[in-house]
Amino acid sequence: MLARDQRLSLPRVTTLLAVVDAAIRVLRIALAVVGGAVLVTATVDWAVRTRRINPFSPISRFFRRAVDPLLAPVEARVVRAGGLPSQAPWWALAAVVVAGVLLIVLLQWLHTTVVAVSLASERGAAGIVQLVLGWAFELLKLALIIRVLVSWIG
Repeated sequence: MLARDQRLSLPRVTTLLAVVDAAIRVLRIALAVVGGAVLVTATVDWAVRTRRINPFSPISRFFRRAVDPLLAPVEARVVRAGGLPSQAPWWALAAVVVAGVLLIVLLQWLHTTVVAVSLASERGAAGIVQLVLGWAFELLKLALIIRVLVSWIG
């Protein structure tokens, strides 16, 4: 029995889980800082674009020189979609927030998947079959949800 317990200890999986947990913690803090910086930048750039800040002030000149080139692709896409150029900073902020949330969700999914696979492998073939069947039903539920959402959109 002792040999079996030693065989079931999975140091690589434990190490991977610790790395993923640490990455999630660090990314949450880093993304909050980046999001805050983008929020401040978007607010000031919006104020410059809508002339709430004097267009000839040093802040306005700095933002037109340093920030506007970074927002040019976002602005072009917003204008093509029928929006106003002054909305570009807010769309850039939305993109940063959505990308950050998706990155954190992806890492949490990776963590959950690694735990599920390691637990299923400890249970043997029955555990792996149960895991695959569970994944199949989750995939079917996701397909139904997507179909309903698409039917609402058109």
